[in-house]
Amino acid sequence: MAVKSIFIIDDEITLCRSICETLKSKGYQCEYSTDPKVGVERAAAGFDLVLLDIRMPGLNGIEALRLIRKKNAAVSVVILTGHPSAESIDEAMVYGACDYLVKPFGVDQIIKMIAKLNSRGAA
Repeated sequence: MAVKSIFIIDDEITLCRSICETLKSKGYQCEYSTDPKVGVERAAAGFDLVLLDIRMPGLNGIEALRLIRKKNAAVSVVILTGHPSAESIDEAMVYGACDYLVKPFGVDQIIKMIAKLNSRGAA
């Protein structure tokens, strides 16, 4: 299944808005939440891809990833991080993340990552 719908969970509202606007202009359905607890519920409800920040207040990205995967094992999850560490990336992969992007990144990197997921049939 090709990636058509994307949900972003990140506490940076400007980043969420910017990514969503650009993805919508490319024909994708895109929604976001800056509240990780609300985002987990929405993200697991039928989106093809979740872009998930790893450091957020209230619920960290690893906990959110575990909850999303429990609710929807089929959704592809990509971790977003401004603080990459081998430990956090490895932990995310263990819990089912399929890729990660290091902030700051351009929307072109997201488009390339979506193309990679589509070519692998991961979504």
